[in-house]
Amino acid sequence: MRQLFHNATLVNVDEGTVEPGRLAVRDGRFVDIDAINDGEHWEPVDCEGAYLSPGFVDLHGSLTCWDQDGKSAVAGGFTTVALAANIGRPVDSVDLLKATQASGQKSACVVIVPGALTVGLGGKELAEMGMMARAGASFMSQGVGLLSSTIVLQRAFEYAERLGLTVFVRGGDLELESGGVVKAGPWAVI
Repeated sequence: MRQLFHNATLVNVDEGTVEPGRLAVRDGRFVDIDAINDGEHWEPVDCEGAYLSPGFVDLHGSLTCWDQDGKSAVAGGFTTVALAANIGRPVDSVDLLKATQASGQKSACVVIVPGALTVGLGGKELAEMGMMARAGASFMSQGVGLLSSTIVLQRAFEYAERLGLTVFVRGGDLELESGGVVKAGPWAVI
């Protein structure tokens, strides 16, 4: 199948441009617009000025119903969803990682499953990051939870660096956030 998308606004993230243009697709792959043979039949698709861009990536997504949520993600332009570590059961073992990855295959979008940074996302004991990395976890995450100490965080970063893993953590300090809702000052004591 050959399609020629015209009357489109092309978003080129590599070059940082947004401009009118045409896009050719042959059998699901982009084709250089200048390499089109005049003898080939191309189905014209009028985009009516719509934007054409690469698929978006959700780095903290929630897919609780693989099929329906995946379709919703794709309908919104998200072709890849990295699961939030704190949605559902923490993926802190190879077995859970493989099971979640298998479930993610049912989704309409690409699903990236992070490994939990700490056991049960409890923030105290590091999960087996090396084994999960070998099983296909491309990054480790603590979700929205915080680690119990900066020593645990330091160990996590050191371990991840040796494994070539990325670590997603939310910036915050457990002691400072504990029960606080406003900064100290005259308005906080009224």
